[in-house]
Amino acid sequence: MDRGRRPGLVAGARRVTRAAAALQEVLLVVDDDESSRALLRRVLERSGHRVVVASSGEEALERAQRERPMLILLDVVMPGMDGYEVCRRLREQEDTRECAVVFLSALDEPTDKVTGLKLGAVDYLTKPLHRAEALARVDAHLTIQRLKRELDRRNAELEHELWVARELVWSAQAQQAGPLLGESAPARRLRERIAAAAGDERPVLILSPGGAGEEAVARAIHHQSERGSRPFLFVDCLGLREVDGESLFGRGSRWELASEGALYLDHVESLPLVLAYELAEWLRSSSPKPRVIARARQEGFAAWEALGTVAWLRVEVPSLAERREDIPTLAAHYLTQKAHRLGRETRGLSERSWELLSNYAWPGNVAELRSVLDCALMTSGDERVEVDASLLESGKRVGSYQLIRRIGAGGMGEVWLARHRLLVQPAAVKLTRTNELLDPSQRADSLLRLEREARVTAGLESLNTVRLYDFGVTDEGSFYYVMEFLEGLDLSTLVDEFGPLPPARATQLIAQACDSLAEAHEQGLVHRDIKPSNLFLTRLGEERDVLKVLDFGLVHELFGADQRDAKRKLVVGTPAFYSPEACQGTPDPRGDIYSLGCTLYYLLTGEYVFEVDNVDAMTEAHLGAPAQPPSWRAPDVTEELDQLVLDCLEKDPARRPEPAELKRRLEQVSCEEPWTAADSAAWWKAWAEGGGERASRDLLDAFEASSSQPLVSHDEPTRLIEPW
Repeated sequence: MDRGRRPGLVAGARRVTRAAAALQEVLLVVDDDESSRALLRRVLERSGHRVVVASSGEEALERAQRERPMLILLDVVMPGMDGYEVCRRLREQEDTRECAVVFLSALDEPTDKVTGLKLGAVDYLTKPLHRAEALARVDAHLTIQRLKRELDRRNAELEHELWVARELVWSAQAQQAGPLLGESAPARRLRERIAAAAGDERPVLILSPGGAGEEAVARAIHHQSERGSRPFLFVDCLGLREVDGESLFGRGSRWELASEGALYLDHVESLPLVLAYELAEWLRSSSPKPRVIARARQEGFAAWEALGTVAWLRVEVPSLAERREDIPTLAAHYLTQKAHRLGRETRGLSERSWELLSNYAWPGNVAELRSVLDCALMTSGDERVEVDASLLESGKRVGSYQLIRRIGAGGMGEVWLARHRLLVQPAAVKLTRTNELLDPSQRADSLLRLEREARVTAGLESLNTVRLYDFGVTDEGSFYYVMEFLEGLDLSTLVDEFGPLPPARATQLIAQACDSLAEAHEQGLVHRDIKPSNLFLTRLGEERDVLKVLDFGLVHELFGADQRDAKRKLVVGTPAFYSPEACQGTPDPRGDIYSLGCTLYYLLTGEYVFEVDNVDAMTEAHLGAPAQPPSWRAPDVTEELDQLVLDCLEKDPARRPEPAELKRRLEQVSCEEPWTAADSAAWWKAWAEGGGERASRDLLDAFEASSSQPLVSHDEPTRLIEPW
């Protein structure tokens, strides 16, 4: 795009818009004969027109400049300045050249009419005027003027939109071109490979470590090819499932839409094997077909079994560490680009900042460099930008968060203590173990599960539901979400270390869980994995014994599109806390109440409702065995509380209480010993003094230290959070 032409485009659009908008629904009658002028004015006003008059050419120019009439009825023969001269001057002025002129004259020779039309008039009426004819022609020319004004307005809008589109294209190209800049040997070789690939119609496999500019490479290959003016469609293979073949290859699919352009498949290693075979078949047989450009971190992934049968043109993208001498060029480019978007002036980086950039390892490659410079510019108040050393700390990063220490792990993922790169608030980051889930269909399911958890949790506002800050996908394809960091312990750990809870405390905690579930159920959501380890005990300021419901990863949407698990009759959750309907794979919000009853039973007794030694026996017990009252194992449980627990454990969901009713009954239940605020304060103090707070303090000490020195990640799981 020629950026030098942009001001002209805008100015032209503005001129047309101003000229079109300036014309008013006004008629100007110009005639030196007073009787003719008055008669024509009367006729036009009676027809509903607004009319102004002028008796000479000089007055006509003045009135036209002031009134901006849409149509001028102009007498030819006048003393002084005649009508032809008036018309000529109207056309010379930008503000009046769009006015339509109709000449009025007793001169009816063809040469007189031609003279007027050549000067820019749109019509010629011969005196004496015929009233009906004059009105018809006036109405016709007004209609034409209105249509012309609308057309000019639309043309101006299109001209402006075209300019905006060109600006956006230029901006996108400039932004995408960043990773290709530099004069190092690896950068020059990369540009040579791009040029070679652009002239070749074979599918391209880009091998890139992630964040090194792989999309910029793909777009450059496309734009430099003969297909460069055709569509470039982006498809992220993360989350694609076997059932997505129709949307990828069917009628109206992305394959069809990109048939004359390019189809970019990012994270192609995550493509399910079934779709990989289908892609290989389409590449061998279909015509016309898009130019396929795929990106993977390396060869040898599961889908390569199918994709390896296709002749790929390989383009390897170097890491930033392999092209360190390009860092000054890349940094200057991104810094200038960001400063331009922010409307700021910058004199570049300080010498200390250049030294930091040069010595850093850049595990996140060009994408990390750009992110660091963006943060540095936004937090710097001087024209000479200073890069804070904390932006270049070691340790894994996800999105805007720096991982500090692993605080929990389970079968499907990990939870890390983290901090935002600009904020000081600690957070907990949950990651899936996608690198261990080599089967792309498993990887897709885990990504969908965590995306569902993040989306659902974000929509819940209860104080007793864990707060969600952010979520996304790492360069390695791991889904993550960021939640509030909770200092405390889950109820499973609480019972394991301190034994069964006093009934009054247990009922207070379960009542708080009811608030979270009530909101979820109102929105048509079923948690499906209520258990002690998913109920977290914490403190918020001076509030103690605050309960948070965690892990909505198995949540089921009753009224949404998430019917997959129900159709497949999947049994999900934790066996000791299954509801009968969960055992049958039929999610129901009242199943959460059953699981909550099992949890309350565990808090009161320290034992499961059914003490059996295998999952099948546990399932059979939940489906048919009667539950024994908790007082049989915990004598301090009252008869009233016994009945409340057994109501929650009814096999028939219709006989279980709703969350609001359950909360009310829990708050009203009589216990032999109350649990007061003083009891709660004393317990938390004893817990802290007894070393129970040490794990939390160690983590927060690590968090505080991370603000002033490089981080080292320690795989030291603690009891703070059990993620799965």
